[in-house]
Amino acid sequence: MKAAEAVRRGALAVVWGLAAGSSWAQTAAQVGLPLPVEVLRAAVQAQPRVAAAEAALAAARARGEALQAGPYEWTARLALNRRDDRAADQRLSEQEIALETGLRLPGKAQTDGQLAALGVQEQVHALAQARREVLHELLAETYALLAAQREAAVQAELVAVSQRQLEVALRRERAGEAAKLETLAARADLARVQAAAEAAQAQAAERSAAWLRRYPGVLLPDAAAVPELEALVARMKPLESAAAQAAWVEQLMAQHPDLAAAGIRTALARTEARRAEQDRLADPTVGVRTARERGGQERVWGVYVSVPIGGAARQAAVAAALAQADRAEREQAQTRQRVQAEAWRMLGEALQGVRQAQRQQVAAQALVRSAQLQERAWTLGEGTLSDVLLAQRTAAEARLAAERAHVDAAAALARLEAHSPSVWADAGR
Repeated sequence: MKAAEAVRRGALAVVWGLAAGSSWAQTAAQVGLPLPVEVLRAAVQAQPRVAAAEAALAAARARGEALQAGPYEWTARLALNRRDDRAADQRLSEQEIALETGLRLPGKAQTDGQLAALGVQEQVHALAQARREVLHELLAETYALLAAQREAAVQAELVAVSQRQLEVALRRERAGEAAKLETLAARADLARVQAAAEAAQAQAAERSAAWLRRYPGVLLPDAAAVPELEALVARMKPLESAAAQAAWVEQLMAQHPDLAAAGIRTALARTEARRAEQDRLADPTVGVRTARERGGQERVWGVYVSVPIGGAARQAAVAAALAQADRAEREQAQTRQRVQAEAWRMLGEALQGVRQAQRQQVAAQALVRSAQLQERAWTLGEGTLSDVLLAQRTAAEARLAAERAHVDAAAALARLEAHSPSVWADAGR
């Protein structure tokens, strides 16, 4: 049993490729982002969503301090009176001074301390969620840009191939070995390929500009940074078995920030319900007073206590708090279902993406080889240019499909690895 557990943990460690103590930024840099750790941290931290979450955390800490301090303050009262004693024909001055404060009953201060701690924890998880969401958006935009760059590179190669074919067609026409129709077909094909290349280049430029607008000062990812397909296959191999997949989902759910945040919200709602129940017995107000009456002839000292008598409003507040706690529990169960479904979906996308990329690569290699052979035969006087152009178009489409599948597989694996608990280890700090 222990050996099986060790194998399971080892497989997960290989898949994630993460050190247990690595920070979220370092880990993110290891899951496919061609960016230095410091640059990545700055890019994520600079996003308004993260800044807003950090401000919310600071506010939660301040609210927690206020909650622990309590709502009651000392209140000083001063009264000045004049007494008219007509029987004695006297006018007498009187003064009264009192000092009072509310008093939290035993147990309420402890509950308020728990509410303060839970409120801070809730915002810590909210900050982790904000950073994780920004990181995932950064991943998506990175691989969209990489896909556009690689497609532009493939289209540029196809332009070079088409130009070479036009040169061969012109040479054959001058030598009287081919009709002018072949040259016209070659020119038309070159124009088509050049148009596609310009469109791909424009898309890559547009994505690059969008990247620089959102992440000013951050270097553009390099198209060569996409891991080789063999590396993707090796990284997914430990997750091929059903046991390893179940273990990965189990560990992800055990430390997923969304589930942790839902658990904190449930605990917070339960604690608020307990605090509302405690408030059914209102806090008393205690005070001390001294008075100088009848022009100083009489002096009074005393203490007093006032206690509000709770009624239907306090009972309704308890019922509302209990309903909120029940709602939080239901939402926690719903979050668990969503996270579990999302985990299996991501895992399936990564596995299927790598397999699809392998199949597309094999098909593209075969079609490219076939097109090369047809072009060679045509240059030697066998076959027709139309056959060559058809084969080249088919091979080009296969190459583009293989490139897209390759980048999609890398992106799916990066999303999978970005859900490692190590990514969120320091997210709330």
